[in-house]
Amino acid sequence: MDYIIASNTNFLDNLIKLTSDEIHLLTHQELREKQIPLSLANKIYAPHEDALDNILLQSTDAQLADGIIQLKDKFLFRQLLKKVTPDYFCKVVNREKLTALQLPTDRKYVLKPRKGFFGTAVHFIDHTTDLQVLSLTIEAELKKSGSYFSNNTLDTQDLIVEEFIEGEEYAVDMFFNSNGEPVITNITHHPLAHRQEYFHSLYYTSREVFEQYYDRFITFFNHFNQELKLRNFPIHAEFKGTPENFKSIEMNPLRFGGFGLADLAFHTTGLNPFKAYFLNESIDWSEFWQQHPDESYCWVLGYKGAEAIFPAMIPDHQAFQQYLGEIIHYTVVDHLTNPVFAIAYIKVNGSSRIDEIKDTEFNHFFILQ
Repeated sequence: MDYIIASNTNFLDNLIKLTSDEIHLLTHQELREKQIPLSLANKIYAPHEDALDNILLQSTDAQLADGIIQLKDKFLFRQLLKKVTPDYFCKVVNREKLTALQLPTDRKYVLKPRKGFFGTAVHFIDHTTDLQVLSLTIEAELKKSGSYFSNNTLDTQDLIVEEFIEGEEYAVDMFFNSNGEPVITNITHHPLAHRQEYFHSLYYTSREVFEQYYDRFITFFNHFNQELKLRNFPIHAEFKGTPENFKSIEMNPLRFGGFGLADLAFHTTGLNPFKAYFLNESIDWSEFWQQHPDESYCWVLGYKGAEAIFPAMIPDHQAFQQYLGEIIHYTVVDHLTNPVFAIAYIKVNGSSRIDEIKDTEFNHFFILQ
């Protein structure tokens, strides 16, 4: 039996369509009440990270439990990668002791929650950073995001400090199939927005992205799985670097990209990544890109304007859609219960337009009621 374990069904249309006699949708409470044993023999998909603790409680499989724990905890994940990058700097610091942190002066660093989501409280620092000011900033960010994400999803106490990696960011949705072989369901480039508040504003995919990275990521995941030996296991992975030299930033267990990012492949190619996972299917990306050599397909997250005032202001969806251009699919999101107001899947030609959308100022799309 296979399971989808979700606290709610937001952004899960293409996943819910797969439910059947063999694929069951369970809430966290149902999983606990029915005492369902879980192992790598099951295909499990957990779109919300707050399900992971309940899955661990029901796990009868040491490999399943170890895979979740090693990947979700960012520090343990770094320890797992020591064989690949033995000189990589990474340490844990309690948030209350952040102001006493001393850093080597020859590098830049990334500070982030030990367990995190949605780019919350992620900051780039060096030995000149005012840690007193940063501590107050992080406290405010964690308090704000705590209203959206549970303590199991967002660690508000322990932070990790790790070496800053130069280069571009990429995200990979993939799964290890029933034989432990990697299957990639999408690769997206994540150019960073000009404002930290809009961290995840745009991801895009193209033939060029696949040609540069597909073979290298397949090789990486084959090597990575030699130790964990995962199978029937989806992952949303993030990397940073260049085509010649990239490093893994993090891997999120038992899910693909959140807030509908996983559906970018579906809305642009017709491929349902969840179907590929549950039915153990392979994917021929080369055929698709031969037919679409020049297009780029973007997932755009419409953030709540950083200076917008709620509930006095509301999003102007019509203006936002006109601004985006050629929209393939558009989803309205409740901005009062989420940090965003819309998700758009669009087609663009040219890198200059991608840069424009990436640096969108979302304050422009909020109006007084």
